Amino acid sequence: MNRLIVAWKRILHRKLYWCMLGVLLILTGIYALLPAKSQSTEIRVAVYLEDTSAYTTQFKEELDASASLYQFYYVDASTDVIRDVQAGDAECGFVLPDGFFSGYIAGSGEPKISLYETSASTLSSAISETFFHYIFKVASPQILVDTIDDAALSEDLKSRMQTYMDSDTIFRMSSVTDGAYDYKENTYRIQLPIFECTCLLILFASLFSLMLFLQDQERGIYIALSGRRRYSILCTGLLAGILPIYGIGMLCNGITYGTATLLQVTLVSLLAYLLSLVLSVFIKKSRTLAKWIPVLLLITIVYFFVNYIL
Repeated sequence: MNRLIVAWKRILHRKLYWCMLGVLLILTGIYALLPAKSQSTEIRVAVYLEDTSAYTTQFKEELDASASLYQFYYVDASTDVIRDVQAGDAECGFVLPDGFFSGYIAGSGEPKISLYETSASTLSSAISETFFHYIFKVASPQILVDTIDDAALSEDLKSRMQTYMDSDTIFRMSSVTDGAYDYKENTYRIQLPIFECTCLLILFASLFSLMLFLQDQERGIYIALSGRRRYSILCTGLLAGILPIYGIGMLCNGITYGTATLLQVTLVSLLAYLLSLVLSVFIKKSRTLAKWIPVLLLITIVYFFVNYIL
């Protein structure tokens, strides 16, 4: 333990090592302090309701209560619909003319709903299905009553039709996800390569510790020690170099990713430790290792960069 403390004191005197620790802390601070961004996924649809009948009021209530991806909003004139669609503020627009529901229920076909779209409107057909679904839902009970043409059955028919449309006898909607999801407002944070930086710095710390050991060995500091003692000092030095980066890295990754990357950081630390031990067998000079460090770091950077992009 005393040997580990001595190794820590020695390596923590290096400014480069403090810079490595600072990189992780600064990146995590940026991630934690920058406000989360929100991105709306609403598809806006302009609607002008010229019809003022009770059916239109019910239709508007149904449209407002709909849980679709489309945000139906209301304007004061048909020219406003055209303006918003042309400006790209609305994916498309609908004008419900005066007397529409009476003509629709009566089957006269007059007057007609106007759909406004541009060549850039790609979802108008799907939006129309949603829009006309609520028109049919509002008008179908009265259409059924008028078709039967029996005043005594009017209320009963309307009630039965509404019950049928609202029941799950044909379709049963079941949720396959847990938790709440608001498709209208997605919140996300800026993505920073904190995991990748942690892995890179752990590898660098292990190689840096190995290079310090080799420099001491070249100066003859360990010449009177047995091979076993030298190997013990090497292992302690590697631990002293890796553990602070590992500890800070676990903290930073925990703040950024939760528990998702903690096991991976641990495995990378073990691999970096073992790699340094293996290199110590083949590389005996610190200058030789100094030449190899940039190559190993470059390979690591390319690996993590490719994985980050993909």
